[in-house]
Amino acid sequence: MTKLVSLSTTALCALAFVTATPANAAPPPDVIYGSVNFGYDWINYDPDGASDFHNNTFIAQGAFGVPLGGNWSVEGNFSFETQQFDDFGLPIDFSIDTWQVGGVAVYNFDGQGRLGIDLAYQSLDTGISIDGYRVGLRGEFYLQPNATLRAVAGYQDYDSSGIQADGFYGALGGSYYFTRNIGVRGQIDYYTYDVSGSGPSFDYDVWDFGAKLQYKCDDYPLVFGGHVNYAQIDAFGSDTNAWALGLDITAMFGSGASNASLRDAEVNSTFEPERIGIKYFTF
Repeated sequence: MTKLVSLSTTALCALAFVTATPANAAPPPDVIYGSVNFGYDWINYDPDGASDFHNNTFIAQGAFGVPLGGNWSVEGNFSFETQQFDDFGLPIDFSIDTWQVGGVAVYNFDGQGRLGIDLAYQSLDTGISIDGYRVGLRGEFYLQPNATLRAVAGYQDYDSSGIQADGFYGALGGSYYFTRNIGVRGQIDYYTYDVSGSGPSFDYDVWDFGAKLQYKCDDYPLVFGGHVNYAQIDAFGSDTNAWALGLDITAMFGSGASNASLRDAEVNSTFEPERIGIKYFTF
């Protein structure tokens, strides 16, 4: 397994044993909470030995959480992305659509962090439908009143329509909050697929380095974000570099979401629907 996946797993295990400055309390046990997110990414691909091409990606996500009593809660989430390729040198435009529907069982460590078991059904539509699942662990550690660390590790598997692809993924990241309204995020993602089907087998490996600036409105449960990502993709025996620029808006709901700071709004909301494994496609 890769170093990043190992580090992610270690970080997730450590969440259960560390202490930190507590964040604000989780939502009251009778309050349903969550968020809805809409985003746009422009991604430019630079493959070795071939011309650059780009796509436009439109993203819709949503999640809700239900407290179960004590420190436990359960979350449901969905995600849809459509990647529109319109300059690939083909006589027609085409798109790649991905769907995810899943849930997370969450344990909250009394304002010090949280740990979740993540399970999701995934579907990839490229003219044919390729279905699969994802299972993993994810966690957050509230290091200081103005800092959060995050880690993710798991396994994905697609197996339908004569195509089989499976592999591990991992991520390490964090947020720093300059004021109650403004914060920055950084994250490193890695995922790998072993792909097989009617043709020869191959590996599909991606490293993704991202940074994001966020702003939350004072009296409304709205968070605006802008991000830049650089990815290195090793697929089909060749390397591709990719740059992504994106904007998004998130509306949160639940007790105190309107007046909360950016940090408290994120702490008291759901885990974000996962995008690892579906952000980049090259041919």
